[in-house]
Amino acid sequence: MKKYLFLVGVGLMSACGKSENTESEGNATVAQASALIGAGSEKAGECLFDYDLKLDELLTKEMIDEVYALPAEAKKEYSKVVKGYHKMEYSWKTDRIKKLKVGNMNIDVPVSNRIAIGSMKQYKEDQDALKLFKMSYRTPTKEEIQKTREYLDKELDKYENKEGEKLTETQKNVGKGVSGGLMDNIKIDSVDGIGDAAAWDATDNALIVLVGKTEFKVYAELSEDSASNQEMAKKLVRKILDKCE
Repeated sequence: MKKYLFLVGVGLMSACGKSENTESEGNATVAQASALIGAGSEKAGECLFDYDLKLDELLTKEMIDEVYALPAEAKKEYSKVVKGYHKMEYSWKTDRIKKLKVGNMNIDVPVSNRIAIGSMKQYKEDQDALKLFKMSYRTPTKEEIQKTREYLDKELDKYENKEGEKLTETQKNVGKGVSGGLMDNIKIDSVDGIGDAAAWDATDNALIVLVGKTEFKVYAELSEDSASNQEMAKKLVRKILDKCE
């Protein structure tokens, strides 16, 4: 699965780089917004990044309880395995089932409720953080998805396992089905009034936030209603941002 996620990511970046949408107009708007991001945002971003290795201090249980009462059975987990992908999460079991479309199949996946924070990173000093953020977090166009599918087809045809063997047709079809399902499920919308920029990933129930050159995600998966989950994530993010005003 990780291999397919990686290929999808690379394919989409390649497709976005070749897209001929209304880029000039969009880039002008982003450039104007970038110019408005001042020292205050940069300082706030640095403050937030100071919590990179202590996410449970940036989003505490007490802060969560102020906007959502965590149940007694909520279990806290803090993963620090991969740099840039640390995550602190409170989760608890539910009876909900999520239907995930993979190729021509619909798979039932058990869903736990969760509130989490993670994936904190900093853009480099010479990078236009806002422009990169806007390019990365949006729903891909049909043209970009098609170009990504073509890229994936070529990569799967070239792929060899550790023994140097090519994939069988069945394995290729499974890979195309999984990757295609992942792309079809991507739905990311811009969110106004949060940080310097924000986007809602409806598939992952994650609010992605940019402040200065610092980016992080807050997850709120508490029901099947994406809009309700997004509102909860906004409340949590506002409390987080208050720490670094």
